[in-house]
Amino acid sequence: MKTENWSRGKIRYHLEQKGYATLTEIDEKFGLSVSTASDAIRYPKPKGEAAIAKIIGVHPMAIWPRRYDAHGERLKPQPVASYSAPRVVGKRLKNEAA
Repeated sequence: MKTENWSRGKIRYHLEQKGYATLTEIDEKFGLSVSTASDAIRYPKPKGEAAIAKIIGVHPMAIWPRRYDAHGERLKPQPVASYSAPRVVGKRLKNEAA
């Protein structure tokens, strides 16, 4: 059985230890589209994963083991478990009561 992916808090902690206060700084440093690093924490995004892992100093598989096979190759297609629900703040569905 594969171990769990690192939590967002653990990833942020390691990035802060390397001097990165925001994930936007990573996007800018690596020339990534806006929110790529942030999205990589919740969804499979190879470029964002690679940038985060490079800063922390590990292979992306160490951070997101569920996105890779035993040989370190990315799973294709990605398993549903690799996608977490997006955070929704202050949004309601049309039929939801106020």
